Amino acid sequence: MSTAGSCERGFTLLELIVVMSLISLSTGFVLPQIYSAFSGGELRSAVRRFVGLVAETGQEARLRRTAFILRYDREQRSFIAASIDETEEGLDNEAQRKIQLGDSVRVTEIAAAHRSGAAEMSILFDQRGYVDKTAVCFRHENGDEMTVMLSPFLGLTKIIDGRVSLEEDRILLTQQAQ
Repeated sequence: MSTAGSCERGFTLLELIVVMSLISLSTGFVLPQIYSAFSGGELRSAVRRFVGLVAETGQEARLRRTAFILRYDREQRSFIAASIDETEEGLDNEAQRKIQLGDSVRVTEIAAAHRSGAAEMSILFDQRGYVDKTAVCFRHENGDEMTVMLSPFLGLTKIIDGRVSLEEDRILLTQQAQ
């Protein structure tokens, strides 16, 4: 029973369509940014774990006074650090350090300034824990890239957004010094 004086209020179909369109547009703009933030977090996490493994490997090489190698296994998407004097089969868990990258993160390149017979996707630490100047490029499946620059002196590790080669890094350092 409605009286002539009462007026029922509601939304028209046109108002509902406008609101739904605005929500769709907003979601379309926000979702890619949210996905990028989460996927960038996975890439950054992998880079941080790698930097930690580099520091641990250098320290282990200094403590044991033996050369170490940090190998990247493309199939397993993992880094394994081991003494050069030991075979992988003979390593115990304490002598072998390993990190696993996420399913969406890959290493695209490991470039060293002076490659001395080591395998292509590896980093060699001498008995003092030093490495040649090395660039390690990481790539997320969404296209984001990060580069880790390792200095010959272990304490200097630089993380750069994007892909940077050893030559480009030298140019950047020269420009910064001027």
